[in-house]
Amino acid sequence: MNVATPKHYAAMIAAFSAALEGSVPALTARPAVAPAAGAPSAGSGLPALAAVSIALKACGQLCDAVADAPSAVDRAMLTAGAVAALGSAGKLAAYATFTSRDEAVAVRAAIAEAAGAVSERLEELGDTAFAGAASTAMQAVAVLATAAAADINEAIGRLPRVVVFETDREVDAFLLANHLYGERPDQVEAGYRSIVARNRPRHPAQLPPGRIEALK
Repeated sequence: MNVATPKHYAAMIAAFSAALEGSVPALTARPAVAPAAGAPSAGSGLPALAAVSIALKACGQLCDAVADAPSAVDRAMLTAGAVAALGSAGKLAAYATFTSRDEAVAVRAAIAEAAGAVSERLEELGDTAFAGAASTAMQAVAVLATAAAADINEAIGRLPRVVVFETDREVDAFLLANHLYGERPDQVEAGYRSIVARNRPRHPAQLPPGRIEALK
């Protein structure tokens, strides 16, 4: 069962961003943004999983930048951005499609790591005028991280695992698919397509020697 829904994620993002920005007037003054610089449209075609990766990368970069911020106001602004990026990642993770348990586990770990980094930055605001807002934000970050982990855990049990083959000669992808999925003939074709997509050989009948990944 999910701890929080995507709507709750959005509400948390708005709440703790507003709390941080409202702590001092300087944080509420934002420069005008031209329409061309706005968020991409929903029809841009960016997969949710790719968007999660982008948001987490932005979160990490903002957290790293806090260390070099010249003032508490600058640290708070950067931390608020990191919080918002983490919130976006958590919200988007609810829509992500994972191809394997390994992929889902990696995203779960990345969100947990980002939440830890953001919490550390928020904690560093504890001796500033932003202490109250930072405390509220830390609670929201904890809820978000727990909710994202719960969503991903729910998916993990339904996902196949990645199996790796090491070969010293070329392998036919279709023969490998029959070996892996032969007991379920209805899965052979899908398994074959998955092997080709994951390994991208020049020709499906000639998977090169070395590491070959498949889902099982």
